[in-house]
Amino acid sequence: MDLNSLFFGIISVGSLAIFFYLGRFKASRKQLEREDRIEWTTRKFSLWKIFIYSVAVVSALVLIEYLFGEESILNDLQSNPTREISWKKFLYYCMELLLD
Repeated sequence: MDLNSLFFGIISVGSLAIFFYLGRFKASRKQLEREDRIEWTTRKFSLWKIFIYSVAVVSALVLIEYLFGEESILNDLQSNPTREISWKKFLYYCMELLLD
């Protein structure tokens, strides 16, 4: 066992001990029964919207990389303007970017 493992092991055990020690204490009645509590039963954003926004952001990043990256299709077209780019090559390039 090296010094690094020993150091972080001691920190993790100490953190768990502090967490379980402080977990014994309960909040006071004044803290529990407030008038301005957060309403946790309603969501401001649905999971579906978050998923759609995430897909849109990732697609935009892939498109930007596709158009302006070092090995981009635009560079291929500038070097050979008569070359035609197919959708298969576009999808292959996108998958290659995501898997790298």
